[in-house]
Amino acid sequence: MKKSVRSQAAAAVAAVLATVSLAACSATAESSNDADSSGGSNSGDASGVAYAKAQLEKYSATQDHYGDIAAVPNVPDLNGKAVWYIPIGTSVPVLASMGDAISEALGNLGAKVHTCDGKFTPTTISECMSTAATQKAAAVITGFVDYNMVPAAFQDLASKGIPTLVGGQAAPSGVSASKTLGFFDASPLTQQAYKLMADAAIADSNGNAQVLEVSLTDSSTTKANTEATDAEFKQYCPACEVTTTETTTAAIAQLGSALAAKLSANPNIKYVIIPQDAFYQAALPGLQSAGFANKVKIITAGGSTAGMQSVKAGQIAYDMGQGVWNQGWSMADGAVRLLAGAEVQPETQGPIRVFTKDNAASLDLTDANYASSAWYGSDAWKQDYLTAWGAQK
Repeated sequence: MKKSVRSQAAAAVAAVLATVSLAACSATAESSNDADSSGGSNSGDASGVAYAKAQLEKYSATQDHYGDIAAVPNVPDLNGKAVWYIPIGTSVPVLASMGDAISEALGNLGAKVHTCDGKFTPTTISECMSTAATQKAAAVITGFVDYNMVPAAFQDLASKGIPTLVGGQAAPSGVSASKTLGFFDASPLTQQAYKLMADAAIADSNGNAQVLEVSLTDSSTTKANTEATDAEFKQYCPACEVTTTETTTAAIAQLGSALAAKLSANPNIKYVIIPQDAFYQAALPGLQSAGFANKVKIITAGGSTAGMQSVKAGQIAYDMGQGVWNQGWSMADGAVRLLAGAEVQPETQGPIRVFTKDNAASLDLTDANYASSAWYGSDAWKQDYLTAWGAQK
């Protein structure tokens, strides 16, 4: 059971483009930027290529604001009140950083955020929820805990009148949101990042890419991410050839051998799409053993510290990052709306940035900057939330 839950946790984290920070890639690894950028002798659909290039340009820039944030009516008084944050496991750095961001955000409304580590086990997660109820939490925010993992615990909190936000997940089939149970759906923004992985291959190959795509099949959410990438290829690159290999987070140690087999059978492949930059180290031995480490360009997502270091070193050609600090504030906004009796908004806007060696070269690639807005723009967007909440910074 524990192994299964850990797999679900990793899948959930992968679904929002946030990953465990790995050790920096070895400086002796072969560069993927020596690959032929043409991807083939013939160009593909001109309009599709133009669209893909425009998308890459749009999302390569830094931003200070991410669209309008609707005002929240009847914002509750949280001064001195406790909001519990229960992530599936704080050993995943992105979840710990999200908790810090939530604490910063709700601190502007006077709330104190208490973190209870779920430790990847349903029993511990349920115990955290039970304790939050006993201590009369003003609200509970879970971090990528699948509702179906502990449905009784979620329903118990809601039945006791404690507003509970299921952070990172849309309402599952057969379950409806209520005044005390809300769902913060992160998938729309995540799928935009996955579309950009296809756009990178389309633009870089001039519409004639031969791609090996790794599909993460842990859950319906991760499968939907791959479907978003595939739909982008289908719509904007009819000449692109996509070969797929499937994996799960639990089986990621076998990714290298799976890639080696596919590459050996398809020697014309020029691009490899990996769903998360955290998986690059597992993929690298397979690329090397097949003799493709310097023949393909790696396209991935996550924007982790280690992934960004690999971009800067020229080992990863494109990394679609998603700012974790803004994600934490967005989740806090969901909790504020739930407490105010307003509709919780899905995450459709936020910091996504296409990182390449060119724009990563000037960045200070530290864990501290990962857990901030440093790689994406300024912190001006925070005031947009505070204004929506009727607070002042």
